Amino acid sequence: MSGGPLAGRRVVVTRAAGQGGTLVTALEALGACVIEMPLIRTVEPEDRGASLAAALRGIEGFDWIVVTSANGSRALLHAAGGSPRADHVSVGCVGPASAAVLEHAGWRVSLVAEQHSAAGLVDAFPACTDSARCRVLHVAGDRADRTIHQGLTRRGWQVQTVVGYRTQVVEPSQELRARVAEADAIAFMSGSAVEAFVQLVGIGAIPSAVFSIGASTTAVAERLGVTVTATASKSVSECLAQCVADRLQ
Repeated sequence: MSGGPLAGRRVVVTRAAGQGGTLVTALEALGACVIEMPLIRTVEPEDRGASLAAALRGIEGFDWIVVTSANGSRALLHAAGGSPRADHVSVGCVGPASAAVLEHAGWRVSLVAEQHSAAGLVDAFPACTDSARCRVLHVAGDRADRTIHQGLTRRGWQVQTVVGYRTQVVEPSQELRARVAEADAIAFMSGSAVEAFVQLVGIGAIPSAVFSIGASTTAVAERLGVTVTATASKSVSECLAQCVADRLQ
């Protein structure tokens, strides 16, 4: 696109291969020249989903299923064969992206955190009122922190965290590194992408303008010494693209 607030601007997207489409489309609609640099990829867990499948076979013993990423939602759908295993189980999601994956498949999501982070989901979660039957199945990635498990446990819930997928880093080519070095901005959609960039490319190669999908991603970036220019108001691709446009135009 020749026009738009991001016309002539080069923006790096580090989403996992095959998962950056919505953000790429939103940025291009605003006129950006998008440089796709997948630094992570999602693969099945080491047990090939056996633990998650086993948990779902006993889903009648849980009150809630909690997912904290769209990849977690996809892992849940795959293990469940697409359909919920028990009508009584409520579903909580960290944000609209993870909820949309499940809702598109016909699942009913009972809770989406207003603050799109693991801490936000813990804060929004109901209190446990029956200590004998307050069980949560948390579907997570292998690099997920303990925020959900520890936070819900403190609120009286019994939490079983199951790894539904693993995240692996992808080495970028020298040609791609050169294109990134000339970019105006970079948009991170996960903390693991920030970690992968710093590990594989180096903090010195990060473009001067850095944008983050949400508070948890920003926290990872700041912990690694990356200065974030702005964080999207909502953890959705369109908001992240508009956040880039608002600061760069």
